[in-house]
Amino acid sequence: DGECTDCHAPHGSEHAALGRSNRIDMCIDCHDDADAWRVQKASHVPVKVGQCNECHEPHASSRGGLLRADANDLCTTCHESLLASAEGGVVHAPFAERACDDCHEPHGSSHAGMLVDSLRIVCGTCHDVASDAAVASRHQPVSEGRCTACHNPHHTAEASLLLDRADRLCLTCHADLQQRMTDGVVHGPAGDGECLGCHAAHDATFATLLVEDVPGICLGCHEGDEASFTEKHLDLNGDQIDCRKCHDPHAAVDRSLILPIRHDPFGSGDCAACHESSPEEENK
Repeated sequence: DGECTDCHAPHGSEHAALGRSNRIDMCIDCHDDADAWRVQKASHVPVKVGQCNECHEPHASSRGGLLRADANDLCTTCHESLLASAEGGVVHAPFAERACDDCHEPHGSSHAGMLVDSLRIVCGTCHDVASDAAVASRHQPVSEGRCTACHNPHHTAEASLLLDRADRLCLTCHADLQQRMTDGVVHGPAGDGECLGCHAAHDATFATLLVEDVPGICLGCHEGDEASFTEKHLDLNGDQIDCRKCHDPHAAVDRSLILPIRHDPFGSGDCAACHESSPEEENK
């Protein structure tokens, strides 16, 4: 409008470019929302310190919002190191496409990380992780919408953008299990770090996030109809047993992974005290 003196003092000023006041206060004179951005839970640093001209031209631009460059290209001027560290790893699609504003607000947000909404909703826009359908078990970080407890939102060296190798990541929360594994005999899959071979990462139709119910999941490795198995289990086939009633699936002090607190007859191996002997046993 030709009102240069709305922003500039005509003779002299203690502010750069003869500004009438500091930059953010001048912008707030017209842009009321700028003041609100500064006090939100997460404010962009240039907004906090009044560096509006880091992103915006004060007079004219060929881009909307008087931007100095295309919106997401501006992000790389400060966050270039984040891009460099992404080389050679697994990269989140929006990050690879430089679609920063798909997830982040440019000025300020009431959500951590300057997200456009809560983490649960931002991730759920593209990833249908936790359905509304009833499930038997759901991983606690999923229930709480804490996707970044396990995943990096930009890039990582691990598949599925995991923060670390799956087994190490699981044990960061399940420290009690890690201690039991250190002190005892470890079930093969647990020792090999195959957590996701038995457990779903997000939710499951079976208890404890199992990908299949017991005993089916156990019989994927253990031959439940072999004589060496049935003679230790009252001549029952594996598909007749709930393995969890006697065995710990991760680690135990006993090489057979027997649960630590045992019924006295069971602990001494006297199954006949409670169970009728099979015909085969009686004939021995």
